[in-house]
Amino acid sequence: MRRLSIRGFSGALLILVAWLAWGHFTRLSDAEVYQKLTGTWVADWNSIPGVQSTTTFGPNGGYACRIAGFTNGAIVKLEGKWEVKKGGILDTITNHSPTNFQVMSNASGRIVHLNDRELVTKWNLPNGPHESVARKVTTGAE
Repeated sequence: MRRLSIRGFSGALLILVAWLAWGHFTRLSDAEVYQKLTGTWVADWNSIPGVQSTTTFGPNGGYACRIAGFTNGAIVKLEGKWEVKKGGILDTITNHSPTNFQVMSNASGRIVHLNDRELVTKWNLPNGPHESVARKVTTGAE
């Protein structure tokens, strides 16, 4: 019985170490993140049904975003820059319209998942954490 529990513990420990190592070795460098971000991404806002954002990232982290689908017909346009460091994000908004629309000038978060088709981010917002899922609709080469 004791031998069986040691084997079970050893197996579980091996799986845990393999999982941690896989996460460490598959983490993207900051340059790879910028490369994968380049292009146009679309995200539905779960917090406001019907609202959708379309964001185009340049290879340097600069972006332009259009948010539409509000019940009053408003369209919000944002421009800014994402600074990526070891999976962390600092979003700095440099321009927005309409100008009377209240936006945060900076937001921080982290990239939870990024591949060629999907971007999952988790943001630290004043009203609590917010997770966003976006899908890629074009690459930067198009």
